[in-house]
Amino acid sequence: MALWRVHVELEDRPGRLGELATAVGGAGCNILSLHVVGEPADDGSVTDELLVKVPEGTTHTELARAVEAARIPCTLMVPADAAELADGATTALALARMVAADPGSAPEAVATLLRARLVDPSAPPTGHSHTLRVGQRHVHLGRAWPFTATELSRAAALLELAAQLSLTDPPARHVPVVDHILLLHDGSEVRLRAALPADAPLVGAMHARCSPSTRNARFLSPPRGWSRRSWAGCSAARRACWARRARCWP
Repeated sequence: MALWRVHVELEDRPGRLGELATAVGGAGCNILSLHVVGEPADDGSVTDELLVKVPEGTTHTELARAVEAARIPCTLMVPADAAELADGATTALALARMVAADPGSAPEAVATLLRARLVDPSAPPTGHSHTLRVGQRHVHLGRAWPFTATELSRAAALLELAAQLSLTDPPARHVPVVDHILLLHDGSEVRLRAALPADAPLVGAMHARCSPSTRNARFLSPPRGWSRRSWAGCSAARRACWARRARCWP
């Protein structure tokens, strides 16, 4: 299975959303989430973003062809990952809490909120880029698809929160990493801590031990190993990713 992000231009008329679902299902694919990402056009149409699970044996080209056959313009199709299935409101609240604890984490929080990356403005541009400015702070972002005004307004609100907190808090205040100990029903003791780059070999070995069906169920990805880029993103500073160590009591 593979997960794809799809943008479509959907007319504002009864039954159009059902036609989209029928087209996607007809290609053997499954819509896992759908929400509006763009502002309504003059004719009332909007840009909808779908996360679609595409089964083995079906290509993303076949999915796009099925959507276009229903006379629904498909404006974007890029690979996605399972982490993007998290509830958007919950993610935004968690990021706001992170910024409240450490205003200096605002650039990383904004990048996570927009599913983008922080970029060097002097580097050659790749994909789509945008610079947000709140007060003296500039955040340079990049990703493979365009930013919308709605998304940028949400990101600006997060930066404004950081700027407001910086008026009373020290500009660079970091929260120490604390281990969390959990006791499971079977008596096992599990320690949760922030993931580190040095954990990559252990996580990679665990991933390789999983069966293809397990990897598909957990990660929507059949490869046996994690790429260096994927693990770097998960273990980056202040990211909400955890490693586990367990001890079983006799």
